[in-house]
Amino acid sequence: MPPSVDTASRLSMATQCAKKFEHVYVRDYRSKSASALIFGSAFHDGIEAWFGRNSRNPGDLENCIYDAYMSLMPRTLALKVEEEIGIDDKAEEFASTLDAKHPRKVKAFTESDVAKELAKASGTVSNWLEANSDEIKWSKADPPLKMWRGLQQIAAEIELEWIDAPTPLMVESSFHFNYGGYVWRGRIDLYGPHDPETGEVKPILIDWKTSKMNPSSLEVYYQAILYHMALTQFFELPLEEIQFRMVRRNEVVDVTVDPVVHYEEVIARRRAIEAGMESGFYLPNYSYNCRNCDFLAQCESESKIKIEERKLS
Repeated sequence: MPPSVDTASRLSMATQCAKKFEHVYVRDYRSKSASALIFGSAFHDGIEAWFGRNSRNPGDLENCIYDAYMSLMPRTLALKVEEEIGIDDKAEEFASTLDAKHPRKVKAFTESDVAKELAKASGTVSNWLEANSDEIKWSKADPPLKMWRGLQQIAAEIELEWIDAPTPLMVESSFHFNYGGYVWRGRIDLYGPHDPETGEVKPILIDWKTSKMNPSSLEVYYQAILYHMALTQFFELPLEEIQFRMVRRNEVVDVTVDPVVHYEEVIARRRAIEAGMESGFYLPNYSYNCRNCDFLAQCESESKIKIEERKLS
């Protein structure tokens, strides 16, 4: 029995490439580095904890995300990263006293004790990650300190916008419901805001995207439809606007859903995919996305065959 395509991400992946769906959900191959998952989970867990507080003070969101970030790493790594962050904070303070365009590059800084401490701490973290690469896979392009600085900046931007806003009606709320003869699952990042005193609800849904890459238009499309179904059909709440916010680039994508057209379309798509998978056929689509696929090596022989077939046709 093939796995169900009951979420937007599964539906999107199966539509774009059934072979990739097979690698991830049938063969259970790891497709993402642990560090990418840590970034996203730290952000979402921190947001949930922050909105769950009775009061929100400046700096609280950063603290919530920091706690989540550290809790998601192996304890031994977290202790080393905490030390590196603490020394880097001291380095920033020291560099700010230097009258230079790039204070961290001047001789007074590079030869300082704090710079030497930072280099040692950074090396310790790098050595740990290399020695424990089987336990946790970390992108070399996004080391722990750099990742934290990215989370820190995002926290400051979101806090500025939301610290005085009414509390959302839903934050990181899981859902599952029946529609069109199928069970659908997902998680709503934020719906509201909701004023507990007046009862007024602003019917807007926000989905935070933490990836460096833009999500595929297909995934966003299916997510918007599922969110619309969940809120209007299952929760019976109004919904006027769906926003996808790319937090690393501070970009917003608005998606409009037409229930009459899009509900039936997504149900028909799921029906077709599951019918094909019942037969055990997982075929790659050989699109331009293949070059960036995590499973390119597994599909390489099939891709070569397809290329040769195209040459002959």
